[in-house]
Amino acid sequence: MKTYSITLRLARQILVLSLGCAFLAGCGGGGGGGGGGGSPTLSGFFYSPTGAYLGTGQGTATVFGTASFSIPGGSLSSVTLRVLDSNGAAVFTNTVPVQGSTGGSGLLNATISVSTATLGLYTFEVFATSSSGAVSNTLTGSFRVTNFPWISLQGMPTPRGNVAVATMGSKHYVMGGVASSNVIPPPPVSTVEVYDAATNIWASAANLPMALQGISAAVVGGKIYVLGGGTGTGSIGCGVVSNVNVYDPSTNIWTVKGPIPTPMDSSGTVVIGTQVYLVGGKSGAPCTNNSGVQIYDTVQDTWALVAPLPQAFSQLGASVLGGKIYAFGGSANSLQSGNTALTTGTYDPSANAWTTFQTNLVGRQNLAVTEVNGIAYLTGGIVTGASVPDNTAYDPATGQLQRKEPLPANVFTSVGGSGASNNAIYFFTPAATWLYVPADDVN
Repeated sequence: MKTYSITLRLARQILVLSLGCAFLAGCGGGGGGGGGGGSPTLSGFFYSPTGAYLGTGQGTATVFGTASFSIPGGSLSSVTLRVLDSNGAAVFTNTVPVQGSTGGSGLLNATISVSTATLGLYTFEVFATSSSGAVSNTLTGSFRVTNFPWISLQGMPTPRGNVAVATMGSKHYVMGGVASSNVIPPPPVSTVEVYDAATNIWASAANLPMALQGISAAVVGGKIYVLGGGTGTGSIGCGVVSNVNVYDPSTNIWTVKGPIPTPMDSSGTVVIGTQVYLVGGKSGAPCTNNSGVQIYDTVQDTWALVAPLPQAFSQLGASVLGGKIYAFGGSANSLQSGNTALTTGTYDPSANAWTTFQTNLVGRQNLAVTEVNGIAYLTGGIVTGASVPDNTAYDPATGQLQRKEPLPANVFTSVGGSGASNNAIYFFTPAATWLYVPADDVN
């Protein structure tokens, strides 16, 4: 198989491509080989990257692409590249002559320079013409120029970490956590502050009934349930509590509910219907990891146990995807120095059973897990005591994780929390509030 190279150069300040040189056989000068033969066929169109951020690369992104061709008993005369805008209108078309491609098959290599000066979604169309005038099939692909997906917003008025976040519409309730302090361990706080994503304004709400960190938070029926957590006291700074408190935003009042049978701190937390699931966490005195999964029925104010995790974890993240609970990451020991293997656990409520399977997840704890449009986004975390900016998307349909644009800076998600509204994720840390827009991520 022969390999041919082609260079495509920027022609205008929009996504416009022009062919600057023909194949290795040389530039310019008509088609190669004799007439006759069958129609050419193009296949295996691959190119990378498939998008870029506005203004990156000093205004230009370089795209590398390949495609295979075959033509029985004839030769290629030319290759044509056409670019369409988001409305389907052609913004550029150029045809390059081909030499030395008589019979058989070959591989086309291309380098494309793309302007990043204008936002938009553009479509590539590539087809070939034989020396007898027969036209091949058309290969298509797309390229996006988007805004950078991470945006820095107004930080919380009271900087603190290890918070819980509950989201209702455009409002994100950031609750409890530990104060920004040089004291080791830092003291927990009872502060509750509300960030309105629609206005980018913070407001205060009624404090938690007591100062807590590592709490679980869930929204059911227009009310916020805060479960468990720790006071930061005890043999290893845990001080787990069994408290269940409910906040009504319409009255700005907290009420007390039935306690957790096994007090828990740093659990994964999800909601299915009117039930809140506490997945794993830390419990006991001294404080140790627990594999238990406890369900709180918000209607009956009762608790029940279901099948435990395959292994005891705390500082894990959890999400509901397709009616099943997915548990990601976590610490394998209560001192927060151990990380998980590269596994993900899935709980099926209908079967009351967990399954564990391998993923390409970097083992980490204290990661934020946020669901948007059926995809779980796993952000930040700690690996062997160091924060990581990793941001990955888990798709339950494929069972695979895809690396996304990382956090702009390493942020300990053990001192952060996240919530989703309007198809975007809001990530709260002591230093800043970050907005992440998955639709703008070109990875």
